[in-house]
Amino acid sequence: MGDQFPRWLMDLPTTTPPPKLACLEFNYCHRCRELLPLQNFASLKELEIAYCDGLMNLPGDMLHSCTSLQKLGVIGCYNLISFPLDLQRTPSLLKLELYECPKLKTSMTPKGFGFLTSLRKLRIGPFSDDHENSSIYNEFDWSGLISSSSSSSSCALRQLDLIGLPHVESLPHQIQHLTTLTSLLLRDFGGIKALPDWFGNFAALEFLHLRHFTELGHLPSEDAMRSLTKLKRLEVYGSPLLKERCTPESSGPDSQWSKVSHIQDLRIS
Repeated sequence: MGDQFPRWLMDLPTTTPPPKLACLEFNYCHRCRELLPLQNFASLKELEIAYCDGLMNLPGDMLHSCTSLQKLGVIGCYNLISFPLDLQRTPSLLKLELYECPKLKTSMTPKGFGFLTSLRKLRIGPFSDDHENSSIYNEFDWSGLISSSSSSSSCALRQLDLIGLPHVESLPHQIQHLTTLTSLLLRDFGGIKALPDWFGNFAALEFLHLRHFTELGHLPSEDAMRSLTKLKRLEVYGSPLLKERCTPESSGPDSQWSKVSHIQDLRIS
């Protein structure tokens, strides 16, 4: 591929679209500088754009004809700064991944999560403006995500993966309202020392994964942890202080063992 997405594919006449094209991938297209809007791709169900270092902007109307799209991934595009996608155009999305794009600003990420009433899995972050703050994801469309997730319990968000930064000292407080989650993965929130008690809101949570919380020493309160009645697995990696405090041998006011001893599958390393 050259500097631009092939125009011959873009310029296919509307009378003869590729009717069976369901999956399209752009991987390691380092020379590509531009992707044009995908026209006549009403049957497309999966799109992945990964490790295309030359891309700086993806047009907001790029997917305006992709009403059947179910899976969208933009991954490892290290120079991407703008992708203001209007999610109202992709109401069928089940899975959205937008991560390892360190120059992308939160304000230039997709908006309109309120229209994604079928979204099941979301993986995002971190974004460029997060490097400047002790909090993270300040301009992300949380209100839309929360409204779509609560619209119907049978069609709500189930899995959320958030990637942070080593200096970040708090989690986005908005995630406490995503109470339909069954799986929550949090990675690289290196400045957090204690998890908030609103974790007890995740009544449906079955799997909780914490990665590289290097300063973490305290889990939510025992009452909050015991409220997670469906939690089957707690997996913690890269939290040396918490590892020390989550053993039967730990004692004293900082021991966290009473908060986790009831969990069926406990993996702390």
